Amino acid sequence: MTLNFIITEEDYLQSRLFISSKNKTVKRARKRNWLILSGAFFIASLISFLPDDRFLGYYFFIIAILTLLFYPKYQKRVYKRHYKKFVNENLSHHFNESATITFNTDSVEMTDKTGYTQMKLTEIDQVTEIEKYFYLRTKSNQYLIIPKDRLSELDNVRSFFVSLAKQLNIEFITELNWKWN
Repeated sequence: MTLNFIITEEDYLQSRLFISSKNKTVKRARKRNWLILSGAFFIASLISFLPDDRFLGYYFFIIAILTLLFYPKYQKRVYKRHYKKFVNENLSHHFNESATITFNTDSVEMTDKTGYTQMKLTEIDQVTEIEKYFYLRTKSNQYLIIPKDRLSELDNVRSFFVSLAKQLNIEFITELNWKWN
């Protein structure tokens, strides 16, 4: 099976967001930052109540509650901005370039403007389908991005990936409701 498509800035951004949302270290760091910041404001609130400074105590308590409620949304925007900047700085020379991926019986061939790459089919260790993309993860934790909206015969491609996952005895994960959080 041969797939031809063009990769855009948005494709790279969405792949970075998806990968980071699945990374345990990133998830842990985001949660830790949120809890430390909220906890610091709660502690400041308690300390402010000790010398009987009610105004400052209530102030820090309200800030702690607001941080607890709204920091995850703020953090989501910060991470997205960071990944957008990363993609623009490091991958902009790949934007809007044609790419071809050919699946042979025992290998995958990828061709784009930078050159030609071939790897064994057995290097793929997971296939994930989200609303707009297929992601093929390799054993070296690299991802092949396949945008669904630029594929003809999407049902055939999906069937191919399902059978490929069975053939390789790997996971085919469907997360059609995935959103960046």
